[in-house]
Amino acid sequence: MSAFKSLGLMLGVYVAYSVVTGAVYARHRMRGRTFRREDEPVAYWSAIVAYGALALMLVFIF
Repeated sequence: MSAFKSLGLMLGVYVAYSVVTGAVYARHRMRGRTFRREDEPVAYWSAIVAYGALALMLVFIF
């Protein structure tokens, strides 16, 4: 298994964990921050979609 596939699988696990817990840590401007599903649903789902797409690309393309 390549390093990219391993990273993609780990990122996929983090995405699943974030969906279950309702919080995701993502970059925001110069620093990162935690987005919660209840407080900021658009930012939360945007980060989930971006991380999910990245995980799929790491597994299937690289």
